Amino acid sequence: SASLLFELSELYETQKKYAKAEKIYARLVDHPDLDVHRQALVANNLAFLLALQEIKTQQALGYVNRAIEVMGPMPSLLDARGCVYTAGGNYADAIHDFELALEQLEDPSLYFHLAVAQARSGNLDAARATMIKAKKLGLTSKILKPAERGTHEELIRQLEPTSTAAAL
Repeated sequence: SASLLFELSELYETQKKYAKAEKIYARLVDHPDLDVHRQALVANNLAFLLALQEIKTQQALGYVNRAIEVMGPMPSLLDARGCVYTAGGNYADAIHDFELALEQLEDPSLYFHLAVAQARSGNLDAARATMIKAKKLGLTSKILKPAERGTHEELIRQLEPTSTAAAL
C-alpha cells in the first residue's frame, strides 16, 4: 500500500539509503491512493532529500513549490525550499525562506539551515550569530538528519576562527 511505501521511504532515509528512499518518494508523489495533502508531503520530503544530497535542485524546487501550492507557506515547506535554494546556490532566496519560516516557528534546525545559507553567501558574522541562537534552542548534531551532520561539522569548523566558536 502507499502508506507502507511512505513509511519504508522514511526508514531508508534514516538508514542513509537515499537512492532507495528517492525512488519510493518518486513513485508516491503522484500515487492515486494518496490524497493531495499526502502527495504534497511526499513531494516535500523528496525535495528535501534531493536538496540534502545537493542533486537535481531544479526538480526538487518543482516538488517543494507544488507542496507549497497545496498546503501554503508552512515552516517545514519553507525550510525545505530554503534547503533547495541553498543546494542550488541561490542564497538570497534561501535566507528569505528561512527567515519567513522562523517568523512562524523558532526551531534550532531552521536556524542551522539559515546559518548554512548565510555562511555560504559569505556572511560569516551573521552565520555565527544565527548558530548561537540555534544552540540556545538546543541544536546538536543528533537532532539533524543524518545527511546534515557533515554540513554541521563543516560549518562549525568554518566559523571557528573567532572567539565565538566555543559558544557554537
